[in-house]
Amino acid sequence: MVLAKKRNLSRTGLSWFFADLNAMHVAMIDRWENKNTGNLAARCNGPAPNICTGFLNLIDWWLDPSLFDARLGAGDPQLAPCRQLSSG
Repeated sequence: MVLAKKRNLSRTGLSWFFADLNAMHVAMIDRWENKNTGNLAARCNGPAPNICTGFLNLIDWWLDPSLFDARLGAGDPQLAPCRQLSSG
């Protein structure tokens, strides 16, 4: 319901975009994997001649909203620390 309120939609208005609740969850997980996990893997596999450069690649992913979207984990309480760090 929170997502529907943020988008100024009713629950039924939000479900219009998906076949069912499971389809919505699958779409959210796909977006998470493509946006956050995909970019994390790319950064970790990027060129890093030393540990410092590798670490900076990771920090770059974390801080750049075009690479990591903390809002995608808004419904997962285990990701609360991620939201606090990346929104600060």
